[in-house]
Amino acid sequence: MRLVAGMLVGVFATFGLGVVAVFLLLKLHAKGVRLPFVELVLVGPLTAIVVGSLIGLIAKERARAAAALGIAPWALLVLGAFWGQTTVSSWVITLAVASAYLVLGIAAASLVGGRMARSVTFNS
Repeated sequence: MRLVAGMLVGVFATFGLGVVAVFLLLKLHAKGVRLPFVELVLVGPLTAIVVGSLIGLIAKERARAAAALGIAPWALLVLGAFWGQTTVSSWVITLAVASAYLVLGIAAASLVGGRMARSVTFNS
């Protein structure tokens, strides 16, 4: 049950944070502020880490699996955003970025889930 809950929270949280990030970036862009590579360098990794940590809090023992299942749709969306690319190098970069986001989220979930599983003592 925790696996399913963690996965669902991960899916909704990644897309929710993505919508908020795009909204804020578009507001900045409308004001004339240009921030190149902010989405790639700051927004994506922070989203993966925050959502992975949240999944780790919920799933505890099965945090890695829940994070992989919860963050994977968002990582696929990142791949889909660059669907029109035709060069091999752009596809390699896109795959590397999506994989890095997925690994960051799984690592954060594993660290937080491991901490939470060890900190819980039964029959105390």
